[in-house]
Amino acid sequence: MTTNLTSSANLIRPNVQDGVTDLVFRNTDLLSWFENSGRVKPNDGGAPFEWNILASTSNSAEIYVESQGLPTIGQPDFKRASVPAVYFRAFNANTGHIRDQVARKGVYANPIQTAVDDALKQLRTLIDSTLAGSAANRGIASIIDAGDVYGGLDPATVTQWAALETAVGGAMTIAVLNTLYRTLTDSPRGANPDTVLANINQLLNYGNLFGFASSSARSQPRQDMGKPYDLGIMKTAMSFNGAEFVGIRSLANSELYMLDAESGIELREQRELQIDRLAKVNDDEQIMASQALVPVVFNRRKHGKLTGVTA
Repeated sequence: MTTNLTSSANLIRPNVQDGVTDLVFRNTDLLSWFENSGRVKPNDGGAPFEWNILASTSNSAEIYVESQGLPTIGQPDFKRASVPAVYFRAFNANTGHIRDQVARKGVYANPIQTAVDDALKQLRTLIDSTLAGSAANRGIASIIDAGDVYGGLDPATVTQWAALETAVGGAMTIAVLNTLYRTLTDSPRGANPDTVLANINQLLNYGNLFGFASSSARSQPRQDMGKPYDLGIMKTAMSFNGAEFVGIRSLANSELYMLDAESGIELREQRELQIDRLAKVNDDEQIMASQALVPVVFNRRKHGKLTGVTA
C-alpha cells in the first residue's frame, strides 16, 4: 500500500498559528494621547461637568497721593461652563453553537474573545474619531475654536472664551507658527504652549521646513559610531519653541493645534469602560461595552489652531 498526501488527507493535522491576525486599521492616536499623558480622570461628581470662570474684572490698581478719594470699585464677571457627558457603546453577540464549540475545545482560537476584543477596538475608534471631529462639546475642532459655543458659553458674547484661530489658506510656514506662538504667549492670553497636535503629514511638512533635513536646521542629529542617521518623523521627537509635535492620524490634515495642555485639558470619565451581559431573548449571549466621557478644556483662550493648511 502506497501512502501519500491525497490518501492521508483526512489524517493530516494542519499547523495553524494560535490567535487571529487583525487586518483592520483602527486609529486611536488622540485618545491614546489623553491616556498616555495622564489626562483621563474619573469624574468626581454627577454630569454635567461644570466649572466657574472669571471672564473679566473692572477693578484696577492705581498710584495715589495722600487724601485722594476712592475710585469706583468694580465687580468681577463670573461665568459657569457646563459640558455634558458623551456616551459610547458597542455590541457583541455569540450564538449558543459557537459557545459549544469553544467549550469543547473545537477551535484553534477563541472566536468569542476575538469578537469581544473587536468590539472594544471599535468602541475606542469611535471615541477617537469623535474627539478628533467637530461636533459641539465633543470634538476638538469645535472645542478649540474662535466662534463655536462650548460649555454653554458663546464667544460672540463672552469674548474671553474664544480660542485663537488663524485661517492659513496655504502651506505651513515658520512665520505662521511664530505668529501663533507669540499671540498665545502674549497678553491677554498668557499661554505657555507645550504641545502641537497635527496630522502626520503636517509633521512631515514641519520636518521639511525646519527639521534635520532642511537648510534652515540649526542642529544635526548625533550619529553614534557605526549607526546611520534616523530622519523619520513618527519616532523622532520634534518641537517648536519647546512645544512637542504629536502625530494624530485622525486629525484633519488641514488643521494644526497648539495647546497649553498643562492649563487643563482632560477627559473626565462619567462611566469607566464597562462590559455588561444583556438579557437573553434567544440562544445568543449578548454583551454591551460602554464608556462615557466629558471633554474638558478649562481655559479655552490659552489654545490656538491653524485651519486651511494645505499639504
